[in-house]
Amino acid sequence: MIKQLWMMRMTNLSMRRVVRRMERASLLMRSRVGEPQVFSYGPSGIERMYYYPASVAGAPIHVHVHGGAWKQRKVEGVMFPAEMFFASEIGFASLYFISVDETNGDLEPMLEQVCRALAWIASHAVELDGSPDRLYLSGFSSGAHLAATAIAADWELLGFHHVPCKGVVLALLAECMSCIRSDCPNAQNT
Repeated sequence: MIKQLWMMRMTNLSMRRVVRRMERASLLMRSRVGEPQVFSYGPSGIERMYYYPASVAGAPIHVHVHGGAWKQRKVEGVMFPAEMFFASEIGFASLYFISVDETNGDLEPMLEQVCRALAWIASHAVELDGSPDRLYLSGFSSGAHLAATAIAADWELLGFHHVPCKGVVLALLAECMSCIRSDCPNAQNT
């Protein structure tokens, strides 16, 4: 048990280091590339996206849904990938959305906001110097869960015949690889 608690503590310390590194990388990226454009994609104040347009019209647009245990709302600390897309003449959007803490544990409002953002980006892609037929979606950790759920949503309710994305990349984060064993304190004994 002590070893498992130590492993969980080390995982938490490592995760904090990773978060700090992502925040620093995002600050450096913004110092090189500049500040993003900010757009509102829905009715609430939180429904915003940070956007770096491509330098050419009709470019692909990459939409990223950040992770953070469904709790982190701050996009500024996870914007570092934008530079890679910007340099490749691909628009990059990162979404602000509500925290699960603000919804009493209900993930549905988060999903609705992610879907609204994708629908808004698809509908405004040309204005964003992008192509509505070249939208790509990614999600990291809890953002991967939201992105995967958004893919399976009923897009006809949002005015689309199908999900408006050409491709999707999802990356999950394993909190503790030993949790796949039954002796891990976080594992379910079923």
